[in-house]
Amino acid sequence: MDENIEDVLEIRERAGSPQPPDSSPVVPEKIGGWLYLPASGLVLGGMFSVVGILFSFGIASDLPSRYQGVFALNLLVNIGITAFVIFATVRFFARSRKAPTTMIALIITNIVASAVLVIINLAADAEPFAVVYGKALVKGVIGAAIWIPYFRVSKRVKRTFVLE
Repeated sequence: MDENIEDVLEIRERAGSPQPPDSSPVVPEKIGGWLYLPASGLVLGGMFSVVGILFSFGIASDLPSRYQGVFALNLLVNIGITAFVIFATVRFFARSRKAPTTMIALIITNIVASAVLVIINLAADAEPFAVVYGKALVKGVIGAAIWIPYFRVSKRVKRTFVLE
């Protein structure tokens, strides 16, 4: 227990917040409460993304030739987003001080990528792909309306993500 107190004091010292002499140090909170939802979303989303990418390699040769180019672009973007999800997951579960900012960046990146892919797929006359990314765009905007304010103002977030 004394080790945890020393860690908290060191964290506070690095953060520049002096410890009041008469109060006991606050131990950083564990991931809990509403944070279970983004935590499970990161883990499940990352797993499904990897499986989806692997599955995509299997069906690539079965697609009509007119879809091959946009399919390759979609796959490349999905690989990049999956890498970002893995990076965000590591920061999230390490309870890094930068995790909330990383989560917000991931949410915004997903929205922008979905919007760009909708436009590209519509321009390439690849409606089936445009519909998939259109749905992802709508879900992303709804999720952003909920999670960006939460990661910015939640006291629990501020108490949980304090480690380097």
